[in-house]
Amino acid sequence: MKRVGWRPLLIARGGVEPYGAEVLAAAARAGLRVSDRLLQQPGIHGLMQVLMGLEDIDIVNLCSPLDAAGRLVLLHCAAAVLANSQHEPFGLVGLETMAAGGVACIGYTGEDYAVPGHNALALETNDPQEFLDLFGMLRLNPTMERALRRAGRITAQRFTWLQITHRILLPRLHLIASTPTGTKTAPRNRTTKESIRLPTVSSQINSIAPSSVENGV
Repeated sequence: MKRVGWRPLLIARGGVEPYGAEVLAAAARAGLRVSDRLLQQPGIHGLMQVLMGLEDIDIVNLCSPLDAAGRLVLLHCAAAVLANSQHEPFGLVGLETMAAGGVACIGYTGEDYAVPGHNALALETNDPQEFLDLFGMLRLNPTMERALRRAGRITAQRFTWLQITHRILLPRLHLIASTPTGTKTAPRNRTTKESIRLPTVSSQINSIAPSSVENGV
């Protein structure tokens, strides 16, 4: 981003894993200036304090947890929230960003809620140029950015715990409770119907075909 003339400020809040130190060390080797910051107080005021005096800084490494109020401001006001991974999805980060009206940039690790270009930016490779192209197009089109942020909010509303409970968990619990053994019945019924149509050469084979097929599935 710096090479193309942008002046990005990256704000990171990592975990306690050793990999975080490796990332920051790689950033320093690339010539980026990293500053570790501790929040002196919670909330928006604490966040604003650590983001002061950053004229010569490229990456701010937040060494303190962010509370809900601080996350809301950061996710909404950031030009983009990078939640892309090559190994595992950052599902809640993307949804939190959408709920805050932010621009979520996810990877190719199975975030089913993301519709590329509609409610999020979606990266399919680990080539930085891909992000530059997608985000560059977005920053040149304010109307598109507003539409993406608005669509993200609508998407996040469909993934609240209340919505998930009613649409996914309760129907599955009802299905389990309605069967005598507490297991799904659809595959068993389907297998039985298919096995009845199997060609047989005697009534004895026909009588055991359903059981044999079912046990083999």
